[in-house]
Amino acid sequence: MKKYFNSVLLVVFVNIISYAQNSTTSYFVDKLSVLASDSRIEIRGKDTVLVSEYKNPNVRFQSQNDFKKFYKGTPFFNNGWFKGSITTETGGVSKGFMAYNVLTNSLFFSIGENKDAVEIRPKEFTLNGNTFKKFRNQYVAAGELYYQKLVEGEIELFRNFKCKYTPAVVGEKTGYEQTGDGYEGYFEKETTYYINYHNKMQRVGKKFKIFDENEGKAKEFAEKNNLNIQNPSDLIKIVKHLNGLDSNL
Repeated sequence: MKKYFNSVLLVVFVNIISYAQNSTTSYFVDKLSVLASDSRIEIRGKDTVLVSEYKNPNVRFQSQNDFKKFYKGTPFFNNGWFKGSITTETGGVSKGFMAYNVLTNSLFFSIGENKDAVEIRPKEFTLNGNTFKKFRNQYVAAGELYYQKLVEGEIELFRNFKCKYTPAVVGEKTGYEQTGDGYEGYFEKETTYYINYHNKMQRVGKKFKIFDENEGKAKEFAEKNNLNIQNPSDLIKIVKHLNGLDSNL
């Protein structure tokens, strides 16, 4: 995908400032007023690394104090920008480029290359073949989060993504800290699964009781076919079975 540039500034997390300028990432600065001049995502071994570069001119000494900051991971779904579409509360559909910020539960949206991006929270959006939607007004305990529906039917299965940021150094910085691995902080993502039954969202755990009166049927099917409720592909098979949508195992 060709790179396109955006100009958007927002608060991402406590003391974290994000500034998006290119097609793959935003920039994260901890307690700094300097905006990143350039940024990129790198793959280092098994790690995805966010690299932000800063130009910090010192007018008094007529010098340029440039520096870089490194973050392990990114807050974005699939670590990048993708083509997609959004659906508004009124049902309108708009296509463009977007990045789903899992940390803030929001979407960066641009109508095209070299166009400014805005931070929005639409009713529904689709990017890279994945559709996310809010269900706050439909199901109890759904909240203001975005969910991806995996299975239709009387018992519905959803997936939700979360992200947290942990700074390498907690508290005021002196400039002499050593993080050991060189990272300013860490973005960690988590995937959770929910079922909706009788219009109530419930998080999937280790037990089958979330299926209510179908608990015995679900457990028997899982044991017979050596399925683990905590394995995503097995969970999909269990829910499809309860909905009468069995496929060949």
